[in-house]
Amino acid sequence: MRMIYYVCSMCALICLMRTSSASVFKDSVKCTEGSVAADVDDCASYFQCLDDEAVHINCPNGSYFEANNEVCVVDEFEICPTSTRKCFEGDLFVDFNDCAAYLICLRGNLVKQKCSLGSYFNIISKSCRLDRRAVCTPQREICKEGERTEDSKDCAGYLECARGALVKKKCPSGSYFEAIFKLCQVDEKGVCSTSSNHCSEGEVQVAPNNCAGYLTCQNGKLETKSCPSGSFLNPL
Repeated sequence: MRMIYYVCSMCALICLMRTSSASVFKDSVKCTEGSVAADVDDCASYFQCLDDEAVHINCPNGSYFEANNEVCVVDEFEICPTSTRKCFEGDLFVDFNDCAAYLICLRGNLVKQKCSLGSYFNIISKSCRLDRRAVCTPQREICKEGERTEDSKDCAGYLECARGALVKKKCPSGSYFEAIFKLCQVDEKGVCSTSSNHCSEGEVQVAPNNCAGYLTCQNGKLETKSCPSGSFLNPL
């Protein structure tokens, strides 16, 4: 009788240990950065430790989490029945082949979308973020010297490629970055609400796209003026 009780107790202890080891990773506030663990409740997803938090991540549609190699693989032999599940409209997923892109669910299918130049897809926020810390190294190779791109967080500024990295730049006061022509334009129509139209009376500034002209402040607004023929404005 004691032997039976002992065996049952050991089995219960083993089951408890297995359950708790899986839940510890889920619920633990601190974990080893970058470590992954299978989701025991869903073979088509897993947990990854990011910024001391266990983040739940779904494998792309038609794949499952292979625990031995700790990667999502294509479910050719239908090992995981949930790998063929339909995604929900608008859901975002990581693109494991391109850190500067993501997958979005459209009409039940995953469609690849690219982040803007110099950005990467952040798993935690599920959004494209400016790659200030070179998180996505392949993205830096795309940047061409002198190339400009709009700054999604600042309509009165832009990003310019310098030595393989994107550097934040500001347009002159009272102007905004025009994304099509990739130039700073005088904000006469108030396109950019963050660009300041207030200036000091008589103040002179460089015209963004005209070296033979300049901007002067009149009645609190910047107005375009032209230099005499054959001359240009020296900002110094």
